[in-house]
Amino acid sequence: MIQYGVNEELYLDVCRYYYEIYNTKTVQESDEWKNALQNLVIYIILATHTNEQSDLINRINQDKKLEDLPAFKSFIKAFLTHELMNWAEVEQAFKPVITVVPCVGSTDPGRAANWKVVFDRVVEHNIRVVARYYTRIRLDRLAVLLSLNPKEAENHVSKMVVGKAIFARINRPEGIVTFAAKKDPNDVLNEWTASTNKLLNLIEESVHLIAKEEMVHKITEVI
Repeated sequence: MIQYGVNEELYLDVCRYYYEIYNTKTVQESDEWKNALQNLVIYIILATHTNEQSDLINRINQDKKLEDLPAFKSFIKAFLTHELMNWAEVEQAFKPVITVVPCVGSTDPGRAANWKVVFDRVVEHNIRVVARYYTRIRLDRLAVLLSLNPKEAENHVSKMVVGKAIFARINRPEGIVTFAAKKDPNDVLNEWTASTNKLLNLIEESVHLIAKEEMVHKITEVI
């Protein structure tokens, strides 16, 4: 099943297969758990970002045995942090470690094909980070943040939009990428009402606290 998953690039399935191997009693009681856990990390990173992938990567990250594999711990943590990843640094820090891990069904001893997918996942991670903090950004600026040229950046954004990983609109004439969907007027009004109510509640609470402090101060003066 692992060999079939590797050949068909079903990386999330391969990760699940290794997860079953990793959790078996015989593997846990031998040194084989290291290879299984290493492949778990590799294939969960190679898998396309989905809710299921996100849930599994967080479960793997909580495994205490990752502490014995610091490079893999750092590798998985980088994809869970909402910060831009520098590809040159990723390649320098992790490629020598990741590409030597043996895998069932892999005919590529250097895992060069897998490493190309890692590059795509780093770019996709960075796009999600940008979409998290920006509502609009110039395409040339986005390309700089992704360490790509504008055409490559546009292609990656387009693929993620088609895959429904993010929402984005690209204005080619102006060279602007918009990540925030246009809101319905009723939604805008509801948000404004909720924010106003929250502000009024904070003001009311502050008034009560001030009044309480004044009463305590007056009682202290009387005493």
